[in-house]
Amino acid sequence: MGEDGGQAGTEGASRARLGVALAATVLLAGLTAVILLASSSGNSGEGAASPAPGDCLKAWNSDQQAIAFGRHNSVAHGYTDVEVGYMPEEGSASLSADAEAGECAVVFAANELDPEELAAGEIHGVGEWVPLSGFIESADLAELQGAAVGGANAIVTEQGNLIRK
Repeated sequence: MGEDGGQAGTEGASRARLGVALAATVLLAGLTAVILLASSSGNSGEGAASPAPGDCLKAWNSDQQAIAFGRHNSVAHGYTDVEVGYMPEEGSASLSADAEAGECAVVFAANELDPEELAAGEIHGVGEWVPLSGFIESADLAELQGAAVGGANAIVTEQGNLIRK
């Protein structure tokens, strides 16, 4: 009776461990499904960003000073995401996807205004890229950088080039 009772106890413990392992597997699968669903619905906001305009990317990537600025922002400031679009002539706290709105602009995505305001972004003026900080108030520049977090449609490489996301 002692041996049978020991074997029955071992089988019961094995079944209990199997039950716990099965429950943990089901729980893990459920958590994985929830995380995947949450991340895929979170990405839908990224899909709402307008594609980076090709003419603005070309203007940036063909200008050695712009590329040097991008390299500085990537390496020294740690930027990766940028929003590329058109700055309405009257100024704005957001970029437009409409080429008729104004000049090409590049805003480096950040949750708060860069301490070096010149680094926040640039606009393509008459044949050259110039800092947005020369045309836009600090509060609006901070809003632009914040909006670029969700509206990023390109990345700046360590070499300073912009490529479409």
